[in-house]
Amino acid sequence: VDHFTSYRESYPDKNRNTPSVKLAFADFIGDDSAFAVFSDVAGEIRSAAESLELLNPTGAPHRATSRGIVEVHVKAAVEGTRTNLHASGLEHRFWPRAMKHWTTAANINRISNITHDTAWQRRNDGSTFKGLRLPFGAKCARQKTPASVGSQRP
Repeated sequence: VDHFTSYRESYPDKNRNTPSVKLAFADFIGDDSAFAVFSDVAGEIRSAAESLELLNPTGAPHRATSRGIVEVHVKAAVEGTRTNLHASGLEHRFWPRAMKHWTTAANINRISNITHDTAWQRRNDGSTFKGLRLPFGAKCARQKTPASVGSQRP
């Protein structure tokens, strides 16, 4: 979570290693600047933060209360992902996609009571999300247009 804009992102990855965490950090930060990453004491997160020259104030091991802000956001993402999977009826193997959907939906739909805009708008210089807003697991079909019907192979 970007504490300035409240923009959330998730990078579900079964490989908990420094290179994958470093790529996730770099993707999240993008062209913006960052100076700190708040996390638990996981070695791969600490190593990735060091290699990107980011401060990494950590909480105490096995004490969620020492890193409360991070835990609140992680809990929300996990609960939102579970809700996406349950509502869609899809299997657990869709967890990574359900989590990506939840973070995007939270960014584009939640309006701040303070700033009266969304995290997406704060992160993207006030522009609104222009994509489709579909529930996770929605079955989408497209109707063939006359141009695509004639171009089908026999």
